[in-house]
Amino acid sequence: MFIAETWMDEARLKIVKRRLKFDHMVSVPRVNKGGGLVLFWKESKNLWVKTSSKNHIDCIVGGGTKGAWRFIGFYGEPIIHKRHESWELIQQLHSQFNLPWQCAGDFNEIVKGAEKQGGSN
Repeated sequence: MFIAETWMDEARLKIVKRRLKFDHMVSVPRVNKGGGLVLFWKESKNLWVKTSSKNHIDCIVGGGTKGAWRFIGFYGEPIIHKRHESWELIQQLHSQFNLPWQCAGDFNEIVKGAEKQGGSN
């Protein structure tokens, strides 16, 4: 389960993880009072976290198997003049692995940035 804008510190996220009965968690700390990302998962999902930043958590689900795929939990740049950075990050992440992938989260309208750069939905 991926959550963007957790607004929580790691201690509170660990309480949530325990209450929801997840086995693992990776979090990206909030900046000041806003933001923060967390990904919870069960042991059975065989999930490998590859990279993370204040804007993403990138992982491989079912790593080492024929059915492996990628999940990117994403939080787009909320500051309008920096939204092109979000699109550039998505493009960079996409080019790193040759696996089926899903990207979900709060994009903060980065699609408009893609249109400006000649991208498509």
